[in-house]
Amino acid sequence: MTSVGTTTPSNPPRLLIVGGGAAGCLVAIQVLRRARGPLLIEVAEPRPRLAEGVAYATGDPAHVLNVPAGRMSALPEQPDDFRRWAGSDASAFLPRGRYAQYLRDVLAQAIADAPPQVTFRHRQDRVLSLRARTGGGFTAVLPHRFRRDVDVVILATGYDGPGSPGDAVDDARSRPDCGDLIVDDVWAARDTSARAPSTTSQASPEGPRELIAIGTGLTFVDQAATHLGRAPENTIIGISRHGWLPHAHRGHHGEPPPFTATSDTEVGDMVTFLRGLGDKWQDGVDALRPHIQTIWRQSTDEQRQRFLTENGAWWSVHRHRMAPEVAERLRSWQSEGRLQIVRGAVSEVSRSGSRVVVTTTGGQVISGDALLNCTGRDGRPRRGLAAELLTRGLATSGPMGWGLGVDLPSLRVRRSATEAHTSLYAIGPLVLGELFETTAIPEIRAQAALIAEAVCSALSPVTPA
Repeated sequence: MTSVGTTTPSNPPRLLIVGGGAAGCLVAIQVLRRARGPLLIEVAEPRPRLAEGVAYATGDPAHVLNVPAGRMSALPEQPDDFRRWAGSDASAFLPRGRYAQYLRDVLAQAIADAPPQVTFRHRQDRVLSLRARTGGGFTAVLPHRFRRDVDVVILATGYDGPGSPGDAVDDARSRPDCGDLIVDDVWAARDTSARAPSTTSQASPEGPRELIAIGTGLTFVDQAATHLGRAPENTIIGISRHGWLPHAHRGHHGEPPPFTATSDTEVGDMVTFLRGLGDKWQDGVDALRPHIQTIWRQSTDEQRQRFLTENGAWWSVHRHRMAPEVAERLRSWQSEGRLQIVRGAVSEVSRSGSRVVVTTTGGQVISGDALLNCTGRDGRPRRGLAAELLTRGLATSGPMGWGLGVDLPSLRVRRSATEAHTSLYAIGPLVLGELFETTAIPEIRAQAALIAEAVCSALSPVTPA
């Protein structure tokens, strides 16, 4: 356990941040920068290094940020901070592993600058459960029956796991004849020597050469970059209902067109607006972004579901884009025949010898050494602490079943439709259902500042002279 701090009173207020990925680091940074009175800050994160959640734990230089460096500062009041730290152009798309190091450096500086009565600890543990205390706060239950009383908890656990690739793949994964050829969570199966995703099928001694992937979004893009970059004979086939890859960012930004959101604007109107801009739709995304959370919140569940059903995939490939240089590599691999995109869904998965065989709804039969689930992360809490809180009635689900229900704008977790906890917060992907636009650094850093202000006002105000 890492501990930094001096002259802290024997029983200071205690803040527990559950999760030490990007969201956990960002909120820790903001609390450290605001704390003035005695305070013990603990980040519960099983990984040995902070800032290495799903997005930034990769060490593969082919996995670059999907946002240019000029927009990735951890500090809202210093928008150029990451670019200056990296010594890059504002338009550069840098390796994601470098961003993890940047977050650790900013965190280390915040720890060094904090008052001596503020202590920071990285507790390399997983929080299994929370128990509400009668006098306020919570008891955190950790492995080996260890318990820790804390005054405030911030949930920054991110997504629980991958989404479902469909019934046919789910069924095959549970069968002994196919299960060893299917990689369900490509980010959990990491090649520790290279710190890059590994698809360790036993199909051949030298590793899989021909991969099949379900889903062709940003997760697929990363897997393709890693696999095709390893050996010139490697190939990958991506299957998705629409057969779309994410669009690429442009090399320049135009003037955002005027957009006004009224109380009647609903989520489907965002797609209508972008489609009406023709080839200037990327400028339209910039115009929409400040309004997306408000539009999502004021839309009904019926409007949200219609948007997701009719335009969810279209929105995803336009909103969540890849770096221009990554798009160029993918086009090159497509022209070489090493990367193929198939439009359709999977109707059957079987095994033939050491290979997996996939049949699509269009009748295509595709075989490979391994099948990857590249459908992205699932917004619904299915396991882990968030799911445990839901099961025990300490939290409610967010809209669409995504994440947790929170009071807005405070981000305090709801225990019922009418009541929110006073000392339990959620940040980042855990509030996906409430805010929709909540997985990118600009949104998460704003949430971190808001929560930190409330926490420090309650736990670490300026000590009277």
